[in-house]
Amino acid sequence: MKLSLFTFCILIVCHVQGQIGGTSIYEFSNLASTPRTAALAGQVLAINDGDINLAFQNPAMISSEMHNHLALGYVDYFGDISLGNVTYAREINKVGTFVTGLRYIDYGQIVHTDMFGQKIGSYYMADYVLTVGYGRNIKKQFYVGANLNSFYSALASYTSFGMALDVAGMFVSKDSLRVATAIVKNMGYQIINYTEGNNESLPIEIKFGFSSRFKHAPFRLSTVYRHAFSNALFVDINDTLANIDIFTGEELLVDDKVLDKMLNGGDKFLRHITIGSELLFSDNLHIRFGYNYRARKEMTIEARTGLVGFSFGVGVKIKKFNINYSINSNQKGGPSNQINIVANLSLIKRKATPAPKSNS
Repeated sequence: MKLSLFTFCILIVCHVQGQIGGTSIYEFSNLASTPRTAALAGQVLAINDGDINLAFQNPAMISSEMHNHLALGYVDYFGDISLGNVTYAREINKVGTFVTGLRYIDYGQIVHTDMFGQKIGSYYMADYVLTVGYGRNIKKQFYVGANLNSFYSALASYTSFGMALDVAGMFVSKDSLRVATAIVKNMGYQIINYTEGNNESLPIEIKFGFSSRFKHAPFRLSTVYRHAFSNALFVDINDTLANIDIFTGEELLVDDKVLDKMLNGGDKFLRHITIGSELLFSDNLHIRFGYNYRARKEMTIEARTGLVGFSFGVGVKIKKFNINYSINSNQKGGPSNQINIVANLSLIKRKATPAPKSNS
């Protein structure tokens, strides 16, 4: 029944046109909010190792191994923008594992001026998403999960509230080396609009993920196929045929070779793909790399490509704590840095207070 419900969700969403960047609200929820996700090209769907940081990405990865884990994360984003998150997991016997977490993005204060440029105040801008997730193993190799997301957005004097559901299923091979998964994200509704009478759509999306760990090598390769039912992940070609030079105001026509390249089938396909890899030297040290083709195509400046689209990270275990760090350069303005700490509270025991000495 549970698998049938998941299949039904996928079939329903197939009839909904995919929303690509700039056409839907609450897009901040799709940002990589943890270092491991950011290091693996911003997408992680098919890794089954009990990492609580992956619960936001795919609720089917929520497992009993996350019980009593607490995660705290911070992202030094661009300019004065920062992101943060806190996540906690708890297993309930014979029911499953629940995860709750809060993510936010703080845009800082925006100066408010009058028509003459005189400062008359400031605006505070931020977005939040509160997630309650559930996952469990329904058969030996099959896992299911769901995340209920509550969004709150405050942009100057405009506010919005909405709710959405993520539903996922995951299959793990008998030797646990290969994982395949599918997820439907952000099936929901904007309950309170930014402006009256203007109801906007959520960034609904279908993703597929696969990962493989090599039996005789400390290496894991993972890939994600995003926007599964969107034909092209760039601006409508009809809108790009005529561009305006911002310096001269003259109309610029797209070169035929550029047009052919944009329509190339290989380019279309690769824009859906992200690739990540992990070097698993030991349980205490992981090195991570990622490549996002679409980010590189959209965010590079032709004269200065740099490392746009590439990401790197490291995970280390120190005593009872897991510390993760990542750096990625999705634009030439500078890289973003992320750090995250995970603690297994079950292993952190308070030292017993010594009993007072007797006077006798």
